[in-house]
Amino acid sequence: MNKKLIIALLCALGILLVLGVLFALRTSNRNPATPSVGNPFSGSLSSSTAPGTQQGVISLRARDGSAISATDVTAGKTPLPASSDTYYDLVHNGMDTYGNEDDPFAIQYAAKSSSFIVSLQEEPLGKSRLSAETFLRSTLNLTDAQLCELDITVAVTQAVNEQYASMGNLGLSFCPGAVTLPE
Repeated sequence: MNKKLIIALLCALGILLVLGVLFALRTSNRNPATPSVGNPFSGSLSSSTAPGTQQGVISLRARDGSAISATDVTAGKTPLPASSDTYYDLVHNGMDTYGNEDDPFAIQYAAKSSSFIVSLQEEPLGKSRLSAETFLRSTLNLTDAQLCELDITVAVTQAVNEQYASMGNLGLSFCPGAVTLPE
């Protein structure tokens, strides 16, 4: 197996592990006394949760709890094996191999948490992030403002860039609080 592919795989698994721990911590800190109400924004197809809506549309949960309708990114894809959530590889169409030397980024969608993980895989990071943003915009058919409302983590591993890896979520370039990356 090629060295870049192994590094990309290890980086992705590390990011998934960290995000799984963060998700577990976030859900364990919720108030158990709050009554549980069914959530229509669970990342399932809109047509199954809201009769009369379009097929091929998914309802994504925004950070404020509202719903944002987007193109269904799970249609025809095989979920990646994971115990804490159901993940979909958006870039590689669920192929058996993770990573592709031609792609400067990887993106996974976590269905239960309605969140996205963008992994920047090559320098210059600014250019890789712009490519990922273009991909997200066209794949989800959303505006920049809508993308900023979603739970999207943009990260880089130490194997790619130690300085930016230590900063955590770099954000999307057009969203408030995003880290400026080298072009």
